[in-house]
Amino acid sequence: DVSSGITITRGGSDGAKLYDNPADNATTLLAAGSLNFRVNNANRGSFDTSGNFGITSSAQLRFNTVTDQTHGIGYDSTVDGVLIRGQNGVRFATGTGSGTERMRLNNTELSVSLPTPVIAGIDTNLTTRRWSIGGENGHCIIKVDPNSAQSGSYFAIEIDNTERLA
Repeated sequence: DVSSGITITRGGSDGAKLYDNPADNATTLLAAGSLNFRVNNANRGSFDTSGNFGITSSAQLRFNTVTDQTHGIGYDSTVDGVLIRGQNGVRFATGTGSGTERMRLNNTELSVSLPTPVIAGIDTNLTTRRWSIGGENGHCIIKVDPNSAQSGSYFAIEIDNTERLA
């Protein structure tokens, strides 16, 4: 029931409401605009009016406790990108519930688990130039430029910066 609970006003209008609704067994916080979370007088995270949630670049979402340094996701300034941390690995899955595992990264390997697994590379200078390493029925299949986007494409192996097989 929105009519009961705690109302925070600003400038004569409702800024936020906190209420409990036994009908849906939930406590709800309604904000008139963005909702910010501040700690030690600094913004640490916020919901915008579209429902997007953001955390500061120095923060991480941690999964066991706030002091857990082994499981989390956050911003990594060394690569200006995302850091995903799992103590013994990271699992990627699709589907509902616990999902179907599609890829796993651990201390020793990257494994792709699909009926016909493929790891593909795309040349960012010309996205039609591709390569892939895949497999099916116990076979390893390496494809270089399968769309014939570049004439003269070849496969090479380099060891210590010296081409050994082409």
